[in-house]
Amino acid sequence: MDDDEENIDSITTSIASGLGPDIISLDRLMVSEAAAKNILANLKESDEHLENLAPNYVKSAFDEIRYGNGIYGVPTVTDVRALYYRKDILKQNGINLSEFEPHKGPLKISTLDEKISKLNVLKSGEYQSIGFVPWFEQGWHYTWGFAFGGEFYDSSKKSVTPESPRVVEAFRYLQKSAQKLDFQKVERAINSWYPPHAEPAKHPFMTGKIPIVVNGSWFVEEVSIHLNRDQWGVTYIPSVEGNKASWSGGFALVINRYSNYKQEALDFIKFAAGPIGQKIIVKNSAELPTHLGVSSDTAFDKERFGFLESLRKESLSRPAIPVGAKYWQSLTDGMFSVMKEKESVEKALGKVKKEIQPILNSLQ
Repeated sequence: MDDDEENIDSITTSIASGLGPDIISLDRLMVSEAAAKNILANLKESDEHLENLAPNYVKSAFDEIRYGNGIYGVPTVTDVRALYYRKDILKQNGINLSEFEPHKGPLKISTLDEKISKLNVLKSGEYQSIGFVPWFEQGWHYTWGFAFGGEFYDSSKKSVTPESPRVVEAFRYLQKSAQKLDFQKVERAINSWYPPHAEPAKHPFMTGKIPIVVNGSWFVEEVSIHLNRDQWGVTYIPSVEGNKASWSGGFALVINRYSNYKQEALDFIKFAAGPIGQKIIVKNSAELPTHLGVSSDTAFDKERFGFLESLRKESLSRPAIPVGAKYWQSLTDGMFSVMKEKESVEKALGKVKKEIQPILNSLQ
């Protein structure tokens, strides 16, 4: 059982036993599932005008706390994904840095692949450095599915769509990348450079072992501490057609369905997740606010963090469905199965559909 499923089961048990807290900070991916289990309060029952809050928030974040016709929370913080690159290492290898600048828009995936081949260095058959590992850090199925223009859910049919053509293309890209780089050889290298629980200074981006990485907005904090400002940059995730593709996750404050203080709890979370509360939450942090009236008050690189903050308005989100955590895990299993050459892309994604859709149907 993955961590998200364990978390939602723990919360369900706690609330059902009458021991749950009145207010819970919950990963937005899990809100629909918790609402489907009937353990969260529909906030519209306490405030019929709650819908009026929606325009004040990042759309993708507010969409994630909807289920059916209800609203089951208020978003707090969010994040985005982007491409981090080591300016110093790319420059040393004769790569034109101007093409990575955000005002030029996203690099095409094919262009990036051409540029980074010289950064792959082998010695005695083992990697000494790798220019870019598409699946490392935040290089997930959603990351590349969105970069290829894919869709993972059809709301009109209430159907998951892992077999949609652009998602298939994204998985084929990951498959080909894993074959080209040799998946097992890459994993050995990463595990030797950056074993579990290693200190941030040993991250392959900091050491230059992997000078181009897809990662989240929170990564700015570590990079700003360990690298000089002129050593690195951040830009859009590469895409197929120059589309600007990022996606966001984050948290929301929700209320226990059995709370005896629903109105008081709602008043509190509207404050805590409102402009004043979010200013407190994001102060001197690498968190991004979901309230559009709040700007980040970061202690880190303000220019580059400002670029990341600009991504939040158009950033996409994972499908807000009551099997979100299971769908994530199934896609993850399929992605690694494909990269390890255990099964074809078509078989892996077909298996995701067969696993998830019946569960989704039973909840609709």
